[in-house]
Amino acid sequence: MNRKLLWAILFSLIMINKARAERTFLFLGGGGEPERKSDTLFDPSMRLLDNYLKTNKWKNDISFNGGHKNSEEILKNNFQSASSKTSFNIKNYNALLDNYIKDMKSGKLKSGEKLLVYIDTHGAAKTSKEETHQIAIGNGNAGSDLNHLSNSDIISLDTMKNLVQVAKEKGIKLAIVDMSCHSGSTLALANDSNCIISSSGPNQFGYASFSENFLKNMKQGKSLEDVFLETRKSHNIPAYPMISTPAGQTINKNIYPNISPYLYYGKIDSNGKLYDYIVDESTKNSRCIREYQFKKLEAVIEQYNQIGAFGFSIKNPFPIKIQLLLKEYKEIQDKLISSTKKYPLKELDNIIKFSDTVKIGNSELRTNMQYSWKNLLAIDCNKIIQSVEAELAKTSNPDKRLELTSEISLHKKIKIKQEEFYSKNPTLRNYQNKLESDLKDMNKSLSLADDIAKEERKLYDEMYKNLNNSKNTCKDFVL
Repeated sequence: MNRKLLWAILFSLIMINKARAERTFLFLGGGGEPERKSDTLFDPSMRLLDNYLKTNKWKNDISFNGGHKNSEEILKNNFQSASSKTSFNIKNYNALLDNYIKDMKSGKLKSGEKLLVYIDTHGAAKTSKEETHQIAIGNGNAGSDLNHLSNSDIISLDTMKNLVQVAKEKGIKLAIVDMSCHSGSTLALANDSNCIISSSGPNQFGYASFSENFLKNMKQGKSLEDVFLETRKSHNIPAYPMISTPAGQTINKNIYPNISPYLYYGKIDSNGKLYDYIVDESTKNSRCIREYQFKKLEAVIEQYNQIGAFGFSIKNPFPIKIQLLLKEYKEIQDKLISSTKKYPLKELDNIIKFSDTVKIGNSELRTNMQYSWKNLLAIDCNKIIQSVEAELAKTSNPDKRLELTSEISLHKKIKIKQEEFYSKNPTLRNYQNKLESDLKDMNKSLSLADDIAKEERKLYDEMYKNLNNSKNTCKDFVL
């Protein structure tokens, strides 16, 4: 073989191996899903991630929730290049963080190398006790309380502060992409040497589709900033994704706190944010504060429409349709707040817990649930029991029969609690119907929040372009 050709091949192999060593991908996710399910909400993203890692050859560790047959098959049959594949539980989570910190301190992960931590699980709203927020880890039933994950094991992302600090000290290029609900709180981990991206604002739910689109947009040569902006612009959902760049933080500070309530939506018996917001506003004298916040939001948008983003010039400002949508939604919310003052709705937020065990032969299924009285009273137990009994009569699968029998047993207990509540509070027996009539305009909330989100995407994109004139760590984190 020609000596020059041989050296060229050897040099290429050395550079390929060096490139691989320079990039490490840590995936954490799948928490908060019921163990009896065969798959999880996060399975589509897992498949997309496997395709990405196959094509781009990152060194990687995968920690994904166990206990789901189809999901475990994805983990088992894919991610062949993974250094480790573990269940996403507290023990493995802590071990992975400790190992990465150890690798940074020992020099195994070197200055200038890239570490991308990708989190795809359920997330809770921030509490006053933490800087970031908590995420679901292990099995659970996050869907029953998407705000607080009360029916799931959780861990705070404050536990990543040491990883963030060591990465900065050692010159590691660290990025954290948090795709969970309420993930805007994770931007508290941002510093001048890392890149933090979230799929939602601190007060908003996230959507699995954002993670899926983000992974599809991850291409070699793109920066994380490029991927974020491309995904955000095309994902018209009222979630308010965030990025820790100077431009992103400026927009977040000036827009997000005041626009957040107008991205809420929901119905009386749903997990949507709007109902809780309306109830909370109706129990305090906050009209003046609410008016001030809205006027401040209007002023920022109008200023941008006239002179560009926060004083920066712009040649062709576009008409701001979002102003009309915000006014329409504010009028509806004001009416809803006024209507809810008639009911003691805050008291209905009190929590009641249920524990139920069903045995069929040698099989046993235990269920632990908790509801607010508000959500409990909204459950139509007779309808659910009738439907589940009909499904039970059609199946002979032992596992399915156990699951359905458990659901019937649980709702019979709920029905008893409903009657106990009404016997003590007879005046509230029909409050739900009265409230539904008063709050019928709430049905418009999702379409309005969607429309506002679509216009917010255009506004954000133009503002970001107008402000983004310098290099930043997200721009420098090239895939």
